[in-house]
Amino acid sequence: MIITDSLMEAIRDLRYLLSRGYNRESAVRFVGDKYRVTLGERYVLMRGIFDRAEAESRREKLVKVSEISGRTVSIDGYNLLITVESMFAKKPLIQCDDFVTRDISAVFGKHKITARTMRALRLILKNLKEHSPKEVYFSYDKQVSRSGLLASTTRRMMAEFELKGTATTAQETDVATLKVGGVIVSSDSVVIQKAKKVLDLAGELAKQLSYKNIAQLPSKV
Repeated sequence: MIITDSLMEAIRDLRYLLSRGYNRESAVRFVGDKYRVTLGERYVLMRGIFDRAEAESRREKLVKVSEISGRTVSIDGYNLLITVESMFAKKPLIQCDDFVTRDISAVFGKHKITARTMRALRLILKNLKEHSPKEVYFSYDKQVSRSGLLASTTRRMMAEFELKGTATTAQETDVATLKVGGVIVSSDSVVIQKAKKVLDLAGELAKQLSYKNIAQLPSKV
């Protein structure tokens, strides 16, 4: 992903506005219109930019995948799957101000189970197994089509990998994920804000795969 001059200007202004307490959506709309950024660049602004204090607070919660041994891991299912699937589709990812890896595909709500989904899920479970968590819990959004099937498929594959835990559907996955507790796997801002420990598993997998189509947003612009 190429960070254009207009996007860099928008990032600079947005960081300033957020640091002054401006509403995120309003601020993104303002700088996006001002610099005439593309729709994809607006997703970068919305998902990737935070004021310095908030970003630093979130970074302090991050743990490495090597630190999950013997611990409960709670996963925001679609949130993680869509990001890993984006890698397999060679779509752009961003490493955000809070050092969390996010996609900018805006797939949520329209997700379809494909061979790529199975490939992503298998990679996720294989990686978790290698780091010996105590138990793993996946939560999928109930309102997304075929989420029940995805949950049952996840349970079956977890059994194949001999991973303790389960996969369920929930009306509010942020609430369900946080309720389980332990190490939280999610890039959702609301979830990260409330979590105590966060694992950027998508980012860890991107490093393992030497994924190239990932942009680290400039820290100073």
